[in-house]
Amino acid sequence: YTGEDTLSLHDALPISEVTSYLRTADIGLIMNTHHVNHELSTPTKFSEYAHADIPIVASDVKFLAEETRRRGMGEVFISGDIQSFVEAVKKVTADPAKYKKAYTKEFLHEKSWEAQCEKLSPLYQELAHANPQPRAASEFKVGEREEKAAEQPVADFYRQFLSA
Repeated sequence: YTGEDTLSLHDALPISEVTSYLRTADIGLIMNTHHVNHELSTPTKFSEYAHADIPIVASDVKFLAEETRRRGMGEVFISGDIQSFVEAVKKVTADPAKYKKAYTKEFLHEKSWEAQCEKLSPLYQELAHANPQPRAASEFKVGEREEKAAEQPVADFYRQFLSA
């Protein structure tokens, strides 16, 4: 959102560019609502925001709220409560460095795909009774991302969305 009465739409980012792109943000929002799958886990963006070194403003779904508070990486608001959301955003934007302290080297490693693979790959292999051969590591280079933002008035965007 550009702060004007327009909405900028961007193509999906390659996974290799997500963290770099997120680093341009001031805070990471996780607006989950109270549904069973939201209550029991943290979304991928939880780790992506941590790796991008941005504080989090998260809704009060059970596990997400507990992790955000326990680790001190952001503020929690009551899902659907605008005043609570505004207060959380104000707290985080007033002192972002306070929340960024939570992103220790150990925590970031724990929340990395590499660390997750160390734990999950053997489990999946056991459950699937599989013995896959390891793949050679690949290297990629992040190039200049081509901006393909389409500007359209917010009203037109919602009209198009609602008519679909």
